[in-house]
Amino acid sequence: MRRTSLALFLGTLLVSVPAAAAEQNATLSGTPVVATAVGATADDAPAPRPLARINASQIRPGALPALYVSLAGLQAYDAYSTLTALKGGAIEANPMVRGVTGSPATFIVVKGAATMGSIFAAERLWRTNHRGAAIAVMLVSNGLLAVVAAHNASVIHGQP
Repeated sequence: MRRTSLALFLGTLLVSVPAAAAEQNATLSGTPVVATAVGATADDAPAPRPLARINASQIRPGALPALYVSLAGLQAYDAYSTLTALKGGAIEANPMVRGVTGSPATFIVVKGAATMGSIFAAERLWRTNHRGAAIAVMLVSNGLLAVVAAHNASVIHGQP
């Protein structure tokens, strides 16, 4: 489980960073990026469509995608540490989650849905020009989950 969580986290990080960098480079340079098939000539390629102009206010700060990735990592660790602590005899403290901890698969799906819900809320706030609120939602989500993860770690290390 630990290796799977780590691989999932690193995979998400490795996939999102190059895409975000390419998007930022393309939008900052103002030059359209056109990919062509290998071996194709310039005459074979369709004419590039002009890209819509992007205002500086539409570009996400680097912190927002990083907060998305860190939230996913914290949720993965929370799921792992909760399931590990439960196997050691601990009891789930959150009454809303206590009912789904009996099935690890259901618990992981609920954790994933909570992650996606937070990211969706932040994205919606960002797109409706509530940029400060979007970052605040992610900071609060990450902060609360970091406290929960630290608590879970202390429970696991305190078990015999």
